[in-house]
Amino acid sequence: SSVSDKSLAQLEQFAGHKYFPEMVFSFTAKVLVETRCLRCVPVATFEHSRPVNSANFSPCGKFLLTASNDSTAKICELIDGQWQEIAIVHHSDCVNNASFSPDGKYLATASDDYTYKIYGLIDGQWQEIASIEPSGSVNNASFSLDGNQLVTATTDKTVKIWGLVDGQWQEIAAIMHPNWVRNAGFSPNGKQLVTACMDNTAKIYELVDGQWKNIAVIQHSNTVMDASFSPDGKHLVTASKDYTAKICRLVDGQWQELAAIEHSGTVNSARFSPDGKHLVTASNDHTAKIYRLVDGQWQEIAAIEHSDWVKNACFSPDGKHLITASDDGTAKIWGLVSGCWQEKGIIRHYGRVRNASFSPDGKYLAITSDRYFIANTNIFMLACKGDDSIS
Repeated sequence: SSVSDKSLAQLEQFAGHKYFPEMVFSFTAKVLVETRCLRCVPVATFEHSRPVNSANFSPCGKFLLTASNDSTAKICELIDGQWQEIAIVHHSDCVNNASFSPDGKYLATASDDYTYKIYGLIDGQWQEIASIEPSGSVNNASFSLDGNQLVTATTDKTVKIWGLVDGQWQEIAAIMHPNWVRNAGFSPNGKQLVTACMDNTAKIYELVDGQWKNIAVIQHSNTVMDASFSPDGKHLVTASKDYTAKICRLVDGQWQELAAIEHSGTVNSARFSPDGKHLVTASNDHTAKIYRLVDGQWQEIAAIEHSDWVKNACFSPDGKHLITASDDGTAKIWGLVSGCWQEKGIIRHYGRVRNASFSPDGKYLAITSDRYFIANTNIFMLACKGDDSIS
């Protein structure tokens, strides 16, 4: 690393400062950015009997939640420095998605068994507080930023919005679609939401006088796989089977298409960085592309190559690293150094890598992979590497 011993000595001087934990986190992020290569140390493995669709950390970084086609979601906890499985959420069919609320008090699972379940953290224990049955498979369930609303996307052609009222989750709105909906998500302020639909569109809705009204339609020529807002809510990106990702911008209250990112295969996902200045797309054309916002225009600045489909790509919480997940059995870590994205490490598996995510402090990685009839969620700790090799 290029971080000097002098910097370490300076940090040590603040050991008694009330903001010392935050200072340590900042220093650690600086070390990881400046080091030439990263070492990924495996610290835990949690097995499922079928593919794992997602693995997400809680906002506090203390819990990990997995969702699997084996009809379960597993909750793991970091206890005395060790990751341990503490609870299992049971469904009767594939669990497509599982996520925490932004305040970490709730989690939701979405399943093909026509149910989604909400668990609450009560006296340190995760307990089921609601099991809701729509009339179709639940593809996705995600919370609003304030944690008081939940949106579900189902195969019954509806998007439903649920609100926390007097401690109970209640349906407060339903939006009909002409075809089944892959996913749905709120804008950062909770006043807009976007849906990705099998009718080749992404639709944007706004809460007006207590009603959700369709204010914009983003048209593709094939299924929209993914759609999400930027952290400031002023941009939106879609990912489609038509080999494109479209970026839209909010101008004077109107959504306008700003740019189209072209791939030579299905675009599986598209995500903004936490500061909204970068975005990454993951495609079946074996690449992930990184774009930067320069003078109001999105410009391609790097392409990460794999030898098979790239299923997912996401940024670290500080926006200075990103990780890709590919069917070629690898996850690649890239870092932002002096304005340029550089490869920092490769994690190799014996099967397809479906999903990868960072913990909130950027210290851990959760990576899901398939190998024969065993599917694993592996947790890695990031550290500096003393030589020039990549592991």
